[in-house]
Amino acid sequence: MGLSSVRFIVYLVFASISCWGQQDSLVSEQLDSVLITAGRMAIPYLTAPAALTIVDMADRIDYTSHTDLSEVVSQVPGLFALNGQNYAQDLRISLRGFGARSAFGIRGIKLVVDGIPETTPDGQGQLDNVSVADITGVQILQGTNGSQYGNASGGVIEISTDTDQDVSQASMRIGSYGLQQYRLSTNQSFANTKLQLAATHQRSDGYRDHSQLRQTNLLGKLSQSWAHQSIAIRASLLTSPMAQDPGGVNLDQATSAPRSARDRNVSFDAGEEITHWKTSVKYDNQLNKNFTLSATTFYSGRSFDGRLPFGNGGAIDLNRKYGGLMLQVQQKVVKSNLVSLGTFGVDLLSQRDSRDRFVNNDGERGEETLSQLEKFDNFGLYVIRQLSIDQWTLRGSLRYDINNIGVDDSFLSDGDASDSETLPSFNYSIGANYNYSEKQAAFVSYSTSFETPTLSELGANPSGAGGFNDMLDPARARTIEIGLKGSASRQLNYALTFFNINTTNELLPFEIADQPGRTFFRNAGQTNRSGLEVDVTYSPSTKLDLQVAYTYSNFKFDEYVVDGEDLSDIQLPGIPKTSLSTSITYSHHNLYLRATSQYFSRISVRDDNTVGVDPYHIVNLRLGHKIKAGGSAIKPFIGINNLFSSTYFDNLRLNAFGSRHYEPAAEINVQVGVGVEF
Repeated sequence: MGLSSVRFIVYLVFASISCWGQQDSLVSEQLDSVLITAGRMAIPYLTAPAALTIVDMADRIDYTSHTDLSEVVSQVPGLFALNGQNYAQDLRISLRGFGARSAFGIRGIKLVVDGIPETTPDGQGQLDNVSVADITGVQILQGTNGSQYGNASGGVIEISTDTDQDVSQASMRIGSYGLQQYRLSTNQSFANTKLQLAATHQRSDGYRDHSQLRQTNLLGKLSQSWAHQSIAIRASLLTSPMAQDPGGVNLDQATSAPRSARDRNVSFDAGEEITHWKTSVKYDNQLNKNFTLSATTFYSGRSFDGRLPFGNGGAIDLNRKYGGLMLQVQQKVVKSNLVSLGTFGVDLLSQRDSRDRFVNNDGERGEETLSQLEKFDNFGLYVIRQLSIDQWTLRGSLRYDINNIGVDDSFLSDGDASDSETLPSFNYSIGANYNYSEKQAAFVSYSTSFETPTLSELGANPSGAGGFNDMLDPARARTIEIGLKGSASRQLNYALTFFNINTTNELLPFEIADQPGRTFFRNAGQTNRSGLEVDVTYSPSTKLDLQVAYTYSNFKFDEYVVDGEDLSDIQLPGIPKTSLSTSITYSHHNLYLRATSQYFSRISVRDDNTVGVDPYHIVNLRLGHKIKAGGSAIKPFIGINNLFSSTYFDNLRLNAFGSRHYEPAAEINVQVGVGVEF
């Protein structure tokens, strides 16, 4: 980052403070009134003995200028996102290191959308079937939550698409590199009935060669309430007939020709076509003043046609069916100064992946090389108990899981590799929260979690045979959190968290010479992750918000020997040791201006830390205006990404063969559009 960039940011900060700092002050969201639902129990923010972050998007004028979720959560401490521009790999998010090793999508973090798990039982999740334009709010639990959500809950990201506004909208957005987005939505209420419908179509030519996208998202929600009961029906559909993968390249190619694709990715037509649908029904019943019953059932299907940049087994046909039933009973008892909350729940989840592999003949499907049905069934039983008395809140949770994993091999020419195993797990957490003033609290917690290999990780067998890679074991973690949070004044909100995580059998990615471009996995011995997260928001006036989020991540291998090399005390790859995000938001008379800045320190891309990317800095701008016209409104907006054309990498492929670690990110690029609200 050049000196001129630093001066520009400093000028914005101090100019904003000097102009608006003398006006009447009021924090936009009082923390003591915010309810947290991401922990499977609705509790006030200031009584939760955990580190968490809330992102409210409901009133943002610039909602249509977001491309992916990474822009929405860019100011969350402890969170690091990659791969927002390679649509074939999907967004990769890590929380405190969980999810950093994912070959594609979001791994090791529990995704929940409108109360329905988006993460499959084996721990893999994608957000390509959730349009960012539909999102109205996000709650993020940074700590491990195995005692509440079971497998692969290194953190929790709960997304809401609910809104209470009765409004219809149409919007259009165009931008650099052929970006186009068209959207129609309506939200209507009729007595006790609510209806939400939305359709979003997006296409892009991509910054790099061979990175085109064509995608359509549909969402429908219908809810009905009466007396003490309610029922909500939700359905969504994603069709993506084209998502090309330009692949990772070496540093020379990334530097000399950043927009070029890897030649093998072009010749093998690397990419994917996806159809993903999901339906759910949720029923709630307030049985009496103390007890509430919730029952949720859902079912989804995902059809995936993918091509990897190699021949043998490089064409994939995957058909996934995923469904489940979740039952929950909640109790609330209030007696004098004692508030007792309890939750008892049962999760029944089932996943079936029908996986076939074929020879990839320059983008055309050849002879079959693998055919198997992969199965993952989960039974989870959990209980959560919380007691609040005076200034103290005590919270504990227990969960027992039985995970049945199996594979039925149908490709018998190389032998029958059918197999099955059962992986039970018991997890618990305990925490205490002390409100040392009306608006401030301190907390401490201890929790455990576990993470089985995903079906795709188990199916990636370096031996080339079918079945599962039986060398992989589940990873386990123990987490301690100590934190402070609250409002130091009406203008200043803060959260400060120290954490320490010890893991065993950490799962890490690598590639091999005869199948470059395909990711395999192996267990590390032990790792230790300690860190500090700081989140401060200062609102000198009703018009201005300043936010700073700082993360320090000291993540190291405790025990790890690979290929005879001892990598103990080496930093974990794929995560910056320090990151700093700042934002300035000004809103007044329907004008919205937001400048965000992100700094990341060096990131290693190999387990031995011998190769890495230099520190980098990104600045984005958003400007929107709401023009009222009778009962309607017109909302033009503009977004500028990477304002100073910083050189950085949108995605980093860890331990890639041939040093193809790098996927260059776009230079300065612009999006403009307009929304019409009826």
